[in-house]
Amino acid sequence: MSVRHIAFVGMVFAAVSGIAQQTSQQTNVMGFQNFEQAGTGLSSVGQCIRESGMIISPLSTEGLANDFTVWKTNDSYYRGSTAIANSHSYGTTVLSRTNGAAFDFLGIDLTGFQSYHHGTVTFYGFRGFDCVAGDSFTFTGGSFQTFRTARLTNVTEVRWDHSSSATPQFDNVTVAFDTNLPMAQPVIRLRRAEAVVLDIAGLMVNASYALEYSSDSATWIRERTFSSSSTINFPGFISSAFQPIGFIACAVFEFAAVGWWWDDAPRSRD
Repeated sequence: MSVRHIAFVGMVFAAVSGIAQQTSQQTNVMGFQNFEQAGTGLSSVGQCIRESGMIISPLSTEGLANDFTVWKTNDSYYRGSTAIANSHSYGTTVLSRTNGAAFDFLGIDLTGFQSYHHGTVTFYGFRGFDCVAGDSFTFTGGSFQTFRTARLTNVTEVRWDHSSSATPQFDNVTVAFDTNLPMAQPVIRLRRAEAVVLDIAGLMVNASYALEYSSDSATWIRERTFSSSSTINFPGFISSAFQPIGFIACAVFEFAAVGWWWDDAPRSRD
């Protein structure tokens, strides 16, 4: 039986500063004031929002250039502070650290995207592959209301969905994290269905990756390249690198043989 080694090559990597911070635990607020713009109507602010060591993104099933929008300051739907909204009906918003490490989600300000938007938003916290906690908040369409939670701690990602009648604009996303935590390292999980599926966690959002495999640890074959919109490649990739027959023996060996490289050019994989 041919045994396949698998490796993950980061095509884009985040630089981690080695300078010691005065305190390793920081509380940061994403206030989005750099998107403030005079006038009326909406302004598109792009697909990924980076601020204060965090990144906000849509799931990859959306992925348009104008995923997030803000109301301009003279519009009647502007609520006194620049706030972000996911422009997709039934869209999913993802919050994670720019380096993919763990953080605590402490709270957020919510109001309706328009005055008739109101309802309940549930925030789901993920740690690696697993959804480990959730918390819900009901908002109205008038002024901002502040949601605070102590349930979504030590998570690598927070997601929330909205419906067409309960679409919020959000502001003052508040998090806390340890600045000394290292960047995330990708982890591969093999899952057998009708085909072999590769689940990958520990990704950095909006980074490009290459997935490679080999049967002799010397000649490597490019399985695929992709850009991540979440810290998890849910629901996974169907892989041509493995055959379902003999999967268990293969999987055990593979977990022991996984290696990670974060250079622009792959190193030797021995």
